[in-house]
Amino acid sequence: MASDIGFSLPTSPHSAFSTDTDHSPAKPLMQDILNPALKRGRWIIHPYHPRYIQWQYVINALVFWSSFSAPYIWAMLPDPTLGWCIYEAVAGALLATDMVIRTGFLAYIEREKYQLVEDRKKIAVRYLRYGFWLDLASSIPFNLFWYMATGAPAPGRGGDVIRFLACLRIYRLPQVFHVISRLAKETFWSYLTARLAKLILIVVIGCHWAACLMHFTAYIEFVTSGDPSGNIFGNVDENFFVNWSTFHRYNAAWYFSVNTGTSLGACVYMPVTTFERGWTLFYGIYSMSLFAYAIGSLTLLLVKDSDLAGEYHEKLDNLNRYAAHTRLDPKLVEELRAYARMDMWLSKEKPWLRNMLPGRLGGRINRWLYTPLVESTYLFQSCSRKFVSQLLTEVSSEVYLPDTVLLQEGQVATHLYIVVSGTLVREDPRTGQPMNSISRGGVFGKVAVLTNARQLFTVRTTSLTTVLKLERDNLTDILRTYMKDARQVYYNLKVRVSDGSPLTSPAAREHHAMAAQIQELLAQHDIEIGAAACDAAASGSLETLRQILQGHDCPDVLFLADSQARTPLHLAAARGHTECVKTLINQGADVNAKDYLGSTPLWEAIRSGHVPCATALRNAGAELLLEDEGGDLCAAAAAGDISLLKRLLGCGVFVNARDSTGQTALHVAARKGNLPLARMLVAAGADSRQLNDVRKSPVDEAKAQGDRLLAEFLQR
Repeated sequence: MASDIGFSLPTSPHSAFSTDTDHSPAKPLMQDILNPALKRGRWIIHPYHPRYIQWQYVINALVFWSSFSAPYIWAMLPDPTLGWCIYEAVAGALLATDMVIRTGFLAYIEREKYQLVEDRKKIAVRYLRYGFWLDLASSIPFNLFWYMATGAPAPGRGGDVIRFLACLRIYRLPQVFHVISRLAKETFWSYLTARLAKLILIVVIGCHWAACLMHFTAYIEFVTSGDPSGNIFGNVDENFFVNWSTFHRYNAAWYFSVNTGTSLGACVYMPVTTFERGWTLFYGIYSMSLFAYAIGSLTLLLVKDSDLAGEYHEKLDNLNRYAAHTRLDPKLVEELRAYARMDMWLSKEKPWLRNMLPGRLGGRINRWLYTPLVESTYLFQSCSRKFVSQLLTEVSSEVYLPDTVLLQEGQVATHLYIVVSGTLVREDPRTGQPMNSISRGGVFGKVAVLTNARQLFTVRTTSLTTVLKLERDNLTDILRTYMKDARQVYYNLKVRVSDGSPLTSPAAREHHAMAAQIQELLAQHDIEIGAAACDAAASGSLETLRQILQGHDCPDVLFLADSQARTPLHLAAARGHTECVKTLINQGADVNAKDYLGSTPLWEAIRSGHVPCATALRNAGAELLLEDEGGDLCAAAAAGDISLLKRLLGCGVFVNARDSTGQTALHVAARKGNLPLARMLVAAGADSRQLNDVRKSPVDEAKAQGDRLLAEFLQR
């Protein structure tokens, strides 16, 4: 049906146009707004009720006629008869009846939220602010009261003011144009016919009022000065106000009005007095505006396809044809028309401007409008201002009609939503009934987006709703860049879903499972931070390392390790990145942490020959904590690494430490015949007579190798 009508409708099972669903009274739907047949409050009238619409036809016909008769009586009939006074009184009585209805009984649709307001106080306040006083002044029959009291109409300038009050009804003239638009929406009037009808009425009413004002100004000048030729009409015929009939005077005024309007004051209307010249100046400006409007309206008729109202009427034409072809229920047709009308209103109010601007300018607008809102949401609390600003650069604002499903239960969410205005409800996946509402500052879709889980609840709008949308891919990229804020977001989400409720309901069990999953995500996030810190330390990227340490709120970032349990301090020390070592030490890294092999950062620095790193570590209280000092000394001696031995001994390793076979480094040096190494060890305090497990001393090892020189040295 949507393709036949020309616009899309809500497709959810609880749509306002569903005929086989039992709607709960507690669930607010668009149907509550559009359907005038639903039961309202006591004595509340729906603005689309058929009887009220018929009453509006009567009132608008009265307003239409008054827009002609009121200025005619005021300007052309200085002494109206009793019949004219009674007519004005009857018109005022009908208008007063409508005032009573609008003051306390007529509900209205709040355009900002698309909600039906039935509160009598709000109804009365709204009418008092818009139109009540004009209606009151134009409905009281002062002229009839004066006529009944004195037997004659009110004279002089006071009478002119009293008769002019009825002219105030012209403020309701837009309602007449609304009736014409309604005829085009509900009948087979074409859009062209409706626009032309409104255009002709505007031009005719404008010229009629101008003619009446011209006649009134000339008559006032004639009465005031007594000179029959001292005005525009007297300049044509001195007996104009004496011998000419009312019809002929009105006809002449129309002639001057139309010709002056079409020629913008350059035709036969030649003002005489200063007041007439002022009126001529005003009327010339008014004429230019009137005919500019006429030309603009004709232009829109020629380019209707680019006109929003034209597209709207074209949709309604399709709807009317479809309704006639399928013989739809009139009440359903009225709902469809109302939905189309609301969709057009919404099209005018969509925040298209911000969405079409370049990212930089659009982001600045979003930051100006929504920074306090986003910072106050529970998901982004305690996050940095830079992080929030980056989020607002990527969001887009959207407006949705009431009863629109934004997320469906079981759906894979692709966007995170933040509510700017309006209300939504989460629905129970089993019963479809509302569980709780979401209002300004609420966030939904976050679990599905952040954990890649399915959407648990259906989320539906209950009023006109504006939301900020953030694509999942963009959010993921931002979280990877701002890892500290990412951890805060995950933590906020964990706190939100870990409400501590007993696991007695499916929803509670779902929340418990989500909390466990989020905890895993936090652990994974910490691992990623540790890996980034290890990479920066290993490569010596001091600035990157500082950014990681300062930009992430991970309590264990300094202690997180790679697959071999090596911390960033291990890797920096092993590669000789002294500044990275000092930075990690200053940030509180564990200087005595051990990897899987039992190595400490100090051992990594000493083994790799990075003396500045070793010095920085020793100054920070680092220790070697070697599990096999003798074995490490023997290994260094076997390799002939004198400098390593010196560094080890300088760190306090016992020079006579024995390995698993009871050998010391001096045993190994004697067996290898390494005299320089033996001299260094002896100078460090090595015992040349210490026996190993097979009862041999270093001297014995040297003699066994036939190294007489080394044996003599060790025997000294």
